Amino acid sequence: MTENERSPDTGAENEDLIKSLITTPSLTFNTSVDILVIMEDKVRIVLMEYLQRVEKKSGWKTPLAIFLTVLFTLVTASFPKEVLFLSGDSWKAIFVIVCILSGIWLVKTVWDAGTAETVDDIIKQFKSQAQPNLGGQSIGGQEN
Repeated sequence: MTENERSPDTGAENEDLIKSLITTPSLTFNTSVDILVIMEDKVRIVLMEYLQRVEKKSGWKTPLAIFLTVLFTLVTASFPKEVLFLSGDSWKAIFVIVCILSGIWLVKTVWDAGTAETVDDIIKQFKSQAQPNLGGQSIGGQEN
């Protein structure tokens, strides 16, 4: 047999090899669905609480700005004279106290921002607020 001639078995083997090399995308079905039955007022409560927590995620900006402003003032100012009936040492003490308090506030807000809830946490809250499946009946009348 010459190189140009092929046996029928070789062609079939090549075809099988080509088919095995070509990958076909697999199709996966995820048809498991949980249905939550929850009253509108309970949804509002959960979402309002969530919005308050989202606002806390960006609440670190104000304490950071105050902390840095007071810190830079402490570093650069000398507080040499009396202003508004307070001595220079009194003003320095006030700025130190404000700097410490704003630093504590900053740490607290950064902590709150770092412990924010995820979408899964909100879904768990919805599930805890949902009506229980009474009587084991589903919407279609089939038993669970």
